[in-house]
Amino acid sequence: MIVRLLYFIHSLNRMRILKRVSQLFLRREGKTFHSTMWTKDFLFKVHPSVSQAVAQNKPVVALESTIITHGMPYPHNLSTAKEVEAIVRDEGATPATVGVIEGEICVGLSSEELEHLARSKSPLKVSRRDLPYVISK
Repeated sequence: MIVRLLYFIHSLNRMRILKRVSQLFLRREGKTFHSTMWTKDFLFKVHPSVSQAVAQNKPVVALESTIITHGMPYPHNLSTAKEVEAIVRDEGATPATVGVIEGEICVGLSSEELEHLARSKSPLKVSRRDLPYVISK
């Protein structure tokens, strides 16, 4: 019981830290979305629609790009990705498909980037542990 309580407290503190870091990150991003096509901070490339939605405290739905790269063959993967993004928009949220393209973690993809991932012949399946390797290559 004590172990569970300690774990809960640890998780709660971790969540507070993550929330604060994300607020600081997003506040910076929210100020610059209109000046360029993409906003870039360190290794993240944030689409303007995602940046704007966060700055305006609107809902954002993160979508994995795995279904595009490993789930279905082309062109079904691309049409499914676009369909899912359209559903998210219809429900009043901003879709933020996440993927790694040319060493950059992209949060929110353009149509061209979705197409690029959909047509990739040998994409890597990336998890958190693989990010340093993939970004460096």
